[in-house]
Parts: sequence; C-alpha cells; structure tokens
Amino acid sequence: MKRFFFIIILWITTINALCAQGRKLSMSCKPILDTSQLGKWPQLGGTEISPSGKYLSFDIQTPASGNRICVIRDSSGLWQRQYTNISDLYFSKDERFVLFQQNDSLHFLKLGQHDTDRVIVVRSYQHPIKNSGKWIAYTEKSSENTILMNLLTNKQQDLGKVSVLGFRKNEDGLFLKKTYLKDDLNFVELIYLELSSLNEQSVWKGTNGESISNLSFDKKEQEVTFLTTKKSGNKKLRSLWYYSIGIDKAIERIQDDDAKMPSGYELSDFVGFSGNGKWLFFNLLRCKAPQDTVADHKATLAKVNVWSYRDREMPSFPTEKVAEFRERLELATVSATGNIFRRLPGRLYISPEQIPGNLIVLLEDDSTRCADSRHNFSYPSSTYLFEPVSGKKKLITKDKTEKFYFSPDNQWFIYFDKNKGSFISYNIRLGKSYNLTAKLPVSVLSDYTEDLQKTAVDHIIGWVKEKKCLLLYDNYDIWRIDPFNKQAAVNITRGYGLAHHIKLRSINQEPRIYSVGDTILLTGFNINNKYNGFFRQIIDSKNGPQLLYMGPYLFYRTISQVPPAGEELNSGMVPQKASIGNFWIVKRQSAIDAPNYFFTKDLKLFKPLTNLEPQSKYNWLITELINYKQSDGTNGQGVLYKPENFDPSKKYPVIFNYYQWFSQRIYEFPTPNWMTDNINIPWFVSHGYLVFTPDMRFGNASLTNKTVGKSALNSIVGAVNYLSKLSYVDKKRMALQGHSFGAMETNYLVTHSHAFAAAAEMSGVTDAVSEYLSLLPTDENSRDTRDNQNLWIYEVDQVRIGATLWKRPDLYFDLSSVLRANYVTTPLLITHQRRDGAVNWQQGVEFYMALRRLEKPSWMLQYDQENHSLGINSAAAKDYTIRLTQFFDHYLKGQPPPEWMTRGIPDSLKGIKSGYDLDPDGSCSPNCPICSKQDYRTYYKLIQTQKE
Repeated sequence: MKRFFFIIILWITTINALCAQGRKLSMSCKPILDTSQLGKWPQLGGTEISPSGKYLSFDIQTPASGNRICVIRDSSGLWQRQYTNISDLYFSKDERFVLFQQNDSLHFLKLGQHDTDRVIVVRSYQHPIKNSGKWIAYTEKSSENTILMNLLTNKQQDLGKVSVLGFRKNEDGLFLKKTYLKDDLNFVELIYLELSSLNEQSVWKGTNGESISNLSFDKKEQEVTFLTTKKSGNKKLRSLWYYSIGIDKAIERIQDDDAKMPSGYELSDFVGFSGNGKWLFFNLLRCKAPQDTVADHKATLAKVNVWSYRDREMPSFPTEKVAEFRERLELATVSATGNIFRRLPGRLYISPEQIPGNLIVLLEDDSTRCADSRHNFSYPSSTYLFEPVSGKKKLITKDKTEKFYFSPDNQWFIYFDKNKGSFISYNIRLGKSYNLTAKLPVSVLSDYTEDLQKTAVDHIIGWVKEKKCLLLYDNYDIWRIDPFNKQAAVNITRGYGLAHHIKLRSINQEPRIYSVGDTILLTGFNINNKYNGFFRQIIDSKNGPQLLYMGPYLFYRTISQVPPAGEELNSGMVPQKASIGNFWIVKRQSAIDAPNYFFTKDLKLFKPLTNLEPQSKYNWLITELINYKQSDGTNGQGVLYKPENFDPSKKYPVIFNYYQWFSQRIYEFPTPNWMTDNINIPWFVSHGYLVFTPDMRFGNASLTNKTVGKSALNSIVGAVNYLSKLSYVDKKRMALQGHSFGAMETNYLVTHSHAFAAAAEMSGVTDAVSEYLSLLPTDENSRDTRDNQNLWIYEVDQVRIGATLWKRPDLYFDLSSVLRANYVTTPLLITHQRRDGAVNWQQGVEFYMALRRLEKPSWMLQYDQENHSLGINSAAAKDYTIRLTQFFDHYLKGQPPPEWMTRGIPDSLKGIKSGYDLDPDGSCSPNCPICSKQDYRTYYKLIQTQKE
C-alpha cells in the first residue's frame, strides 16, 4: 500500500514538473506565452461582399510568415478558393467574376466554378467604387496599353498608352491622362471618355513639361477639378482647373501669378467642392515672408525673442536651427463660375461637402478677448455665417460651439452650444435661434464627460424629410425634434435604451436624410453587463427598437457608447452590408474568443466564416466583472483577468493597470504583443499573474477638493481591500503599472500608499507645478509647442483642477509626487524618453533624482529615438517587455534579480550589454525584502535544470 501511494505521489510530482517545463499534457497544462509568439499572432484582415451577398472574401494576416491569405467563397460554404498576398479584390456586378491582382498578374476568377483562372500580366488595374462591378481598366505589361473592359459583356477597347485618373461613380465615364512626344517635347492631355458611346473628349492640353495631378470629383460627380504645374523661368506655377461634364474644355479658375492671389501666397492643394458644387475650396500656402516685413533686411541688432502675454502663438524650440519663416496654410474659395474669389476670414469648421448652399460656417478667433486657457490661452472662437458672394459675415454665437450642420434644404443651421449645453437651431431666413434641447426630460450632455467642458453625446443622426425634423441622441435613446421647437419632441426609441441601460447608436456615423418608415440599424452597448449587439428602429413607428441580438461579445461600438479609456484595444468593426439585399459580414470577439468573421442574413443568427483560435494553444485567460466598494463607500467596477488554468486554492500576485475607464474592455480580445506603454495583459496572466483594471471616476477638483490622484487612490485602495479578502489573492504581492495619465496616477499612489510590492510607470507627470508651466521642445518626433500647452490640460481637460495654480496651489501641490518622494516605500521602475512629445522627460528625471537622493529602490529606463510610447515591434519594446517582466518577477514571484538591477549597465556598454542574466548572488537594493530572505543559488540551479 505504501508503495502504491509512493507511486501516485511520484506520478503527480512528475506531471507537475512537466507542466512547469511547458509541455502540453492537458487542457490545464498548456504552455505559457513566450517571446516567440509576440507580434506574430494571426489576425483578420479586410473583407469584401458581392452585390447580392452571394459571395464574399476575407483576409487573414499571418505575421509569422509575412503572408496574407485571402479566402474567396460563397455564403453557403460549398465553394471556396484561397490565394496568398493579393490586392484590390473586386466583384463584378452580375457576380460571375471576381478580379484581383497578385504581383503583376490580374486574375479573372469565375465564381462558383472550378475552372482555371484567366490571368493577364499587367502593370496596374483600376475600377469604379466597390461593387458597382461593370467596368475595369488595366494596363498591359507587355504593350503598356490600357484596355477598357465591360465585365457584363466581356467587350474590350484598346485605349492606347494612357493612364486612368478616375471612374465616375455611376460608371458613365472616366478620365484618362495621355502623355505624348511632339517635336521632342513632352505633353500631357486630359481626356474624358463617355462609356456608353466610347466617345473621347479632350478636356485639357498642357504645355511642354506641364503636369497634372489631384483630380477630384464633386458630390454628384458631375464636376471635377485638377491641379497643373508648369515651369516659368526658375519658378513653378500651379493652377486650379474646373470642368463640368458636357462643357467643351476645362477652365482655369486661379493660378499662382493670378492678380487675385494675395502677395506671398501660392496654391497648395484642393480641399473639396461645396455640397451643391458651386464653390471650390483650396488651401493657399504662405510661401515667403510678406513684403512689409524686415525678413530680407540684414540683422544688426541683438537677436532676441520678444514674448507678449497677448501673443496668439507661443514660440517653438526645435532641436535644429530655428527657421526664420514658418509656412502656413490659409483657406480660400472660388466660385465654379470663376467670377468670385475669397480668402476665408476664419477657419472652415465643417467639410465643404456639408455646405449645401452659398453660406459657409466659419470659426474666427476674437483677438479682443483672451479668456480661454485652452491651447496657449488662445482667443475664444466665435461662429459666423459667411456669404462669399457679398463677402459679408454674420455673428451667430460667441465662445464654445461645435457639431455644425446645415439642413438639407439649407434653411437651418444646427450647432451645439457648449456654454448652454444644448443644441441650437438657427433659421437662416428669419435670423432667429431656438434652443432645441433645453426642455428635454433628459440630458444631451455626455454622462461620461466628468470634466469642466460640456460635451454633446454625439453628432446629429440626420433629418426626417417629410416631418422636416432632425434626429438627436441623448445618452441612451433617439429623439425627433422640430427645429422651430414648436412641436413636442418625440422619443422614437420609446425610452427603451434608458430603461434597459443600453446606449443606442446608429451604425452610420455620418448624418443622413431619412423618410418615415425607413429603418435605422443600431448598435447597442449595455453599461451594466457590457453586452454588445444590434437593434432595428423604424422611423416614426409606435414601437421601440426591435432587439436583433445582444450577448457577451464585442461586435461594434461607437466612441460615444463607451467611456474614455485612454487606450482602447479595439472598437470592433462596422457590419459590412451587401449593396443589394440584407446580407452582412460582422466581426465578433470576446476575451476568450479571438476575433472572427461571421455571415448573417438577419443579425440574429451568425454563421462562422473564420475559425482563428491561436489562444487555444496556450495558457490563456478568463475575465470576471468585479463590483466593489471604493474606499469612500461609493460603487466601483473593474475587470479581473485570471489564467485559464486558474486554481482558487493557490495564491496569485496581482498587477493593477488603469487609466480612466477600463471595464468596457471585458469582451475585447487582448492580443499578445511586445509592450510599448501599458502592460500586455495576456502576457502576464499567462505567466501566472492576476491583472485587475479598475475604472477611475473623476470630477472637478476645485469643487470636490479631490484631485485625480485622490480619486485614483480612492478607487485603487477600495479594490485592494476587496481583492485582499479573496482566498486566491496574495495581498503581499500586489503591483502597479500605468502609462502617461495612468503613470501620473501610479506616481501618486506610491507616494500615498504602502500596499504595493512594486510599481512601474512610463511617461508620467511627477511634478504638476513644473509641468503646468512648461513648454515642450520640438523635433521631428514631437509636436509643436504652439499646440501643446499644458495649462488647459490641468485647468480644463484631463487633470480637471478647474482653477489656476495661484487660486488653488494646494491642488497642484497634491499632484506633485516629487514633494512626497520621502514617503515612497515601493520599488519603482521609471521609463521616460527624451523625445517625449506629450510629457516632458524631465518629469521622469525629477522623480528619479529625488528617489535616488533618498536612497529609495528605483531604476530609470530611457530609450533613444523613442517617444511617449515605444514603437510597435521595435527593439525598445522588446527590451522593455523583458525588463518589466524581470522587475515584476523579482518583486512579485521572488525570482532572482537581473544584472541590470543589481550591477547596472555602464554607459560605455550601452547597446552592447543587456544585463538580462539573472544574478543569484546579487541584491537589487540594500533593503530589498526579497533579496534579503531568498537563497537564490538553490533557486537558480532549479530554474537552470528545468530549462535544460
């Protein structure tokens, strides 16, 4: 009997040893992730669907091999073909063919058949917008002639040596560029080819050496513009040309040396047509200093930068020599008829295509006031309606406005007034404004925006044509609102969203024109359980939205449905619909299911198209939504990530990772990868850690007396208290890690709590006072200081202090971790780059110097050529992943410290010696509680034996 028990014990010991060595013996003994898998997991690429939805294609990226596999199949799965590294896949309208390019081969694949592909060797091929599927044009590699082909009739036309600049959307015609020699001179000609008759019309002929570029269509694709460039002496002159289908020739609308052009400016690029096609918008480039400056005079006085408190822009400090002149773009417009040219007295706030008539929405800085701390105390922007015909402008509102829209009939102008926190309608004919949402029973302010700025939930959804009303969101539902505000607003989703805690949003992100009886396809996100799915709402139906599907997955969410996380893993994919018929391709994922494509006819039942499950080979993770009490007794929420082989009888170390809100990520699939800023969750969970990502809730510090640091402490301490009571949590082995704003929180936590065995931060603020008043240097990898002041970040935006340093110095001092460095007992790994374009790297230096002077265990990493985050798959990211893992393994698992922690790396060996080797005889710091208690020699030999 004793022998039997001895054999059983020996067998169990052997199995455990094999598991420790990573041999796959059972579902509970899968190998852990190692560096060979990072950055190499297969992922989904693009998708296409044929016009009726009968056929579809999808790509699978395989980084390990460097290939992209494309699968083309029918929706039933009875017919399928597979290719590698193809591009520009295009279904014919009659769904007889699918075309794609593979290297220099153009394939014509017969759909649903097993015939051999027809292949043509080409230099390139072009087609109209996807799924129109009637015409293509390809350039033969042998003859270099361009062939026009009708996919429905198989008829072909040799167009000669021309290149295709663009098909019209309705496939009535296309534009060709023809290059030819005449008397040893080079000429270019623009030709319009009418496809029904194959008649060619010469639109424009250039002079010797003149080139053409940037062909652009208007919304109806009835009009086009293009830019030309020609030499004039030592200069290059650019011209903007206009052509409308049906006229004889293109017409030059403006050129660099035109009398209408302002002095010192030249044409830069075409921006777009107005919605009615009557106005052409383009940028002017200030190419030299204006003539009334002293730029050309020899400097004889002291070279001094003169700064004024009234300056609109702060100076920049590039690493190279400061340029004496800074290029600047300025917007202008010319009428399609060419008789009116206007420089716009302000910034164009909406895209030209959203301008339906002869009125333009402009934002103009008010130089008489300087009251806004945002962007270097820039002048508050007022909104004007500008009439380019007369050159007159009319003030609509001052200060903070956003989300501007014209009604389709050009009678209304809708915008969101941030001061009033309401949507406002402005009747252009009457010149009157109406507050549309002040009397709604619900708010149209985002309930996620807890800072000092009032932000609308989202843009308008569109217009109901028959009702002459607009559709707006509140936080959960959709309202139909009369722009005169005479009729009572109607909740067309009947309060369903609010009643079920589901945020409803249209999957169409651009405003549209709807009719009564039309259907809006909605995505839904449940803020309680984080489920995601689809609904259908009929315009003006007496019923609320029809639930199609909701479940513990991520399909697609809009930005306004989820709270600000700081870093989303992903937001899913907008369902891709066939152009005719109700057939969709959707992407579905969860924390335990890799993203895969599904085919659906009703958004209720989903048929899998792909079956990617790379996570199944490794010790993966499971998630749990945790509800707990924060330290002040309020409700807190977060996601706990556990290993797939989780054993509740064991004790696990815990790493906290945070920024602002992270609980919405519970059903996002986290891909293993090298660490560029935040920890990679599956990496640490696979290695036997628990990871907890709590939500942080912040408010106006000047009103609540709670800085973001205190709020973070409130959340984290509550989470620590909750997790410490769980039998499987090792409360003595908890750690912190955060990046940027999360790193600022980390620095606050280690100076106000002794609950953590280790902490790591990257690119975080450590001295709020100095950062509040700092300017960031500029180089090729960082942003200009004119657009990167910290004043507004602290007073108004992310840090939410709500007051200046001199009004509430206590709040700024509270966020200056360097002032409390003497309270730190947590070993800290700091990472900060010299080229950081968001947080001055001196912030990391300050804290490191303070901790070093106080003899606190701390290390600082600084990677050359890196910025606020490390480059994906860069050598720096790979190095940081190893060092961060070794750091946490030492303090949370008791493993030997690496040599870079015990002996350091001298500057002479930078880039030569890694210091990764474990140092069983060394100590990471004189007072390290791990090093002083652990006999590393025995432990180290055991590890080496297991590796062998």
